[in-house]
Amino acid sequence: MSSLLGSALLSSTANGIAVFMVFGAGLLAGLLGQIGQALNSETLESVARNASWALPFEALYQDALHRITVDSSGLTEFVLELGPFGGAEAAGGKLPLWTVAYLFGLGALAAGVLARKDL
Repeated sequence: MSSLLGSALLSSTANGIAVFMVFGAGLLAGLLGQIGQALNSETLESVARNASWALPFEALYQDALHRITVDSSGLTEFVLELGPFGGAEAAGGKLPLWTVAYLFGLGALAAGVLARKDL
């Protein structure tokens, strides 16, 4: 959905770069959260938690990884929980509601921007 808003504001190349950067920032925030957990750093964990709320795709990824690994054990559980870009975290009940609100909010912003453009 952020790509839709970006396409209303930016050229296609700039939008692609911006979406890639936002996606990378979310993945990096998840990785920093895992490092913060390992180092017991409240600051890194707080940054990762806030980034997960600002970019809900990261929290959705972590929740999906948690749901996949919940019945695993041993080495399989360790490898799956590690994940390529951060570990599994169970999301609360507010995440689906926030994700829907986030999507509708970005969609409304994109519709508002496109309504003002001279097409």
